[in-house]
Amino acid sequence: MSECWSEGELRAYLDCELAATEQEAIAAHLKVCAECSGRYLKLAERAARVGNLMGMLPEPLPARARMASFRRKVAGAAIAVLALAAALAIGFVVLPRGAKEAAKVEAPSVKAPDPVTEPAPLVVAPAVIRHRVRQRPAAPVERADLYLPLDNEPIETGTVMRVGLQNSDLQAEFILGPDGRAHAIRVVSGK
Repeated sequence: MSECWSEGELRAYLDCELAATEQEAIAAHLKVCAECSGRYLKLAERAARVGNLMGMLPEPLPARARMASFRRKVAGAAIAVLALAAALAIGFVVLPRGAKEAAKVEAPSVKAPDPVTEPAPLVVAPAVIRHRVRQRPAAPVERADLYLPLDNEPIETGTVMRVGLQNSDLQAEFILGPDGRAHAIRVVSGK
């Protein structure tokens, strides 16, 4: 055969993945073609090197051992989260008490300085930080369109469902969100 073989075909030959007739044809071609023989030797060396590296890898853990390792990691993370939560809870309980005790401490008495020898000590009052809460003016709303929100989440899309009491004219409309929860309600007159 005068035509050279591709690298993919040479790899398939190396892995014995070809039919017997093709295996024999490539073997005969490698005896007469120096170019294909060189590529085949490079592929064989590369395959041997990869095989040696794969042999050095540790055996994979069985599924049961992997699951036990995963459970240990999750348990460690859960313990860390619980410890953090406990520390925060203790901090919230203890911190206000400490702040109250600090407020009870009296300021040290200051003696009058001698105007000739001592300069007057600087007395600095603590700064008072005030946060202004902006209030929006209430827009006039018609009574018929007034929905009472059931939570603080904005409603982007929803389904209006009308319900009524049996044997009564009292009806209400709920706005149900995509999560299936009621987000707002309004009372409507029945028909």
